[in-house]
Amino acid sequence: SKVMRMFDLKAGEQLTLKAFGDYDCLYALRGHAQLRLADGDDMPLLAGSREHQRYMIPAGSDSLTIEAADHTLIYQVAGDELDYIVALNEVVELLDPDDEEAAKRVRLVRNSKAFHRLPVESIMDAILSLKRMKVEKDQEVVRQGDPGDAFYIIEEGEADVWELGLYDDEPQLVNELTKGDSFGEEALVMEGSRGATVRMTTNGSLLVLDKANFDRLLNKQMVHWVDASEAKALIDDNHSQLLDVRYEEEYEESYIPGSTLIPLQQLRARFSELDPKKSYVAYCKGGKRSAVACMLLNQRGYEVQSLTGGIMEWPYEVVSNY
Repeated sequence: SKVMRMFDLKAGEQLTLKAFGDYDCLYALRGHAQLRLADGDDMPLLAGSREHQRYMIPAGSDSLTIEAADHTLIYQVAGDELDYIVALNEVVELLDPDDEEAAKRVRLVRNSKAFHRLPVESIMDAILSLKRMKVEKDQEVVRQGDPGDAFYIIEEGEADVWELGLYDDEPQLVNELTKGDSFGEEALVMEGSRGATVRMTTNGSLLVLDKANFDRLLNKQMVHWVDASEAKALIDDNHSQLLDVRYEEEYEESYIPGSTLIPLQQLRARFSELDPKKSYVAYCKGGKRSAVACMLLNQRGYEVQSLTGGIMEWPYEVVSNY
């Protein structure tokens, strides 16, 4: 994980680590260790101690060494993630500290990739806007071709995703979903029809966010747009790379030089082919599919912007095979 790690050290073992970002927290969950700081000072990290159970790694620290005095479990978490978790705990307190259902919803929102970049100040609004929906085994929650009208998070249960491709005679199983997974955002972002059928494989329950609240809370937060001139400058400066999310047939007809092709319908299975350390500008024909790609990749921690107008409004060089 880019934001948290767990270390299990035996007595006498040493570990040198760096911070994820501007500042991190170390927590001793078990045992006793010594922190050897860059300035030469030592300090204890001791589980159960009010004074020494945690240590804040200061901004700009290159590294520090940990030596375990006995069997020690240490948890490292990025400061911004810790702030987020603390803020969500406060949301539970504001809703109702004794309401286990509220706490469960907060955990689902926290773990759902779709909500990962939602500002904390909007979390309570999102939780209050979610409606519970009971579902049964074999129930089709959404059907390919139907208009998109809601976004879903699986609260309990499991589901399969079936897609009928352009050249398929029968729908193909393309994904399996379980508790905490979400679906339905593609059709909402594209303002089009469902691209796949989601069918429950068990009884369960869903948390549902209708289209109006999805647009208000999530859509604008997850899709970042860039026009052609801005995109060209980013690419020329080697700040960003182009990602083409159209069909292979479209790419064979024409493409923007230097772009990498991963069709949108393959993106969930192939996003690991992209470098999380790089920035991308996604494009399609007119902008709708690239907006979905932007949302999907931003959910997973990638830095991606969607090209306004797509290749249709790209005024610079295009390779054409016709």
